This record gives sequence, structure tokens and C-alpha cells, in this order.
Amino acid sequence: MTNHPTYPIHTPRLFLRPYQVGDLNDLYEMRSHPEVVRYLYWDVQTVAETKEALETKMALIHFNVEGDTIVLDEFVYALLQEEWRALRDR
Repeated sequence: MTNHPTYPIHTPRLFLRPYQVGDLNDLYEMRSHPEVVRYLYWDVQTVAETKEALETKMALIHFNVEGDTIVLDEFVYALLQEEWRALRDR
């Protein structure tokens, strides 16, 4: 069973969409800043490393099998994964 959310996901307090090619500069700015990444799970990245990470994220926008994860935002994707499972199980 394939579960394809409709994007963007919009609520009164939240607006989520898949990553896009145009997000590279903003994502690089965050991932290249030592004072930001010291609190995250990776080291400072080059533009090439950030581009590779972005390409991976852009491919993860659908649930295809149980346990799949979608990537819409660095910090809420696990919550979204659980939310979509809950909606599918209703």
C-alpha cells in the first residue's frame, strides 16, 4: 500500500512542504555554521555535502512501506511519520 500525502501540509500553525532545489542556500547556511551544527547530528558541511543531503531529502516524500520516513523538516519528520501512520490506521 502506498500512502502519498497531499502537499503542502497546512494547518493553522504549520506549513510543510517537501524540500526543493531552491532550498540549497538556506540549508547550506544552517549546515555550515559551527554554532548551529554543534547541537545537531552532523559536522559542518561543504556545499557539495549539503547538496547531496538535499537530494536525499527531496526523494523522501512518500510512504511506500511500513516504517518509511518522509522528510519535510529536520525536526518534525518523526512526528509526521507517526501522524500519517495514525491517519492510515483509522
